Amino acid sequence: MMAVIYGPVKTKVNDSTGFKMTIENAAPLNAVPFIDSKLGICIKDNSRTVTFQNEACKEICGNHEGQTCSKICSHLLAKVPDFVQGMHLHRSQKIDETRVDALITRTPDQILTLLYPLDSQEALQKKQEEYLTELGLTKSELNIMKHLLSGRSNAEIAEMLFISRSTLKTHLNNIYKKLPPEMRAAQWRGRGA
Repeated sequence: MMAVIYGPVKTKVNDSTGFKMTIENAAPLNAVPFIDSKLGICIKDNSRTVTFQNEACKEICGNHEGQTCSKICSHLLAKVPDFVQGMHLHRSQKIDETRVDALITRTPDQILTLLYPLDSQEALQKKQEEYLTELGLTKSELNIMKHLLSGRSNAEIAEMLFISRSTLKTHLNNIYKKLPPEMRAAQWRGRGA
C-alpha cells in the first residue's frame, strides 16, 4: 500500500505495518486546497529543529526553519515527557500578540504542530453583534446581550442600565423569542468580551 503526501522533501517511509509513504515536493503543504489558509503547520524533528513551516505558521511564529524552535509549542511540549506520544490540544495559547489553538502531535520521529489563530476579543464581539443584529435584536436588546455575554447577573445588568428587574426580564423574554431554540441564557452568559 502506498500514499502520497504533499510536503517539502522527498522521503520514503516504511513503518511497522509495511505502509509506504512518499512525501514529494510536487505541491507544498501551503498549496493543498483543503487546508485552511489560516492554519499554521510546523514540522520539527525530535531535537525540535524546525524542518518545515507553511506561510501561515511563519506569520504566526516567524520563520524558524533549520532552527531550534523556542515558541509556544516547545514550551507546551516541555510539560509532556518525551516518551508520551499522541495528540495534545492546547486551547487559547498566546504567541506574541496572537492567540491560537495548538494541536501538537508527537510521533517517534517528528513533532507536528497545527496552529489555528483565534479572533481577537474585539473581532469576536463584532461577529456576535452582527449575528444578533441579523436575528432582529434592537439596540437595547443588543446592549443587554453585551452585558449578558460579559457574565453579569440580571441584578447587575438592571442596576447598570437603570431599569427594574421586571423590565429586564421582559427584554430577556423578547430576546429569547428571537434567538434560535437551541440558544438559551446558559449558552450565552459569560461568552465574549
